[in-house]
Amino acid sequence: MERYKAGAHTLRLVATRQPVDRRNRGSPRSVATRPEPQWAVSVDRVPVETLFASKPEAWTAGVTEADRLDHLAAPEPDA
Repeated sequence: MERYKAGAHTLRLVATRQPVDRRNRGSPRSVATRPEPQWAVSVDRVPVETLFASKPEAWTAGVTEADRLDHLAAPEPDA
């Protein structure tokens, strides 16, 4: 597990191995599954529901979610 700070938020990235279906198109007998590394990310211990193919993709998703949370918490300016 790797931890990063994104403003006031903590991102945690974890490498996972999930079975991935590797079927050859058009061949019903080629059902080979093998674990491939994927990355999970959580922001302030709340997981982002998607697994990512690379560490940079997971990190980007975590930073994007932290930014979204910051915008939700920011007060709206008076009109």
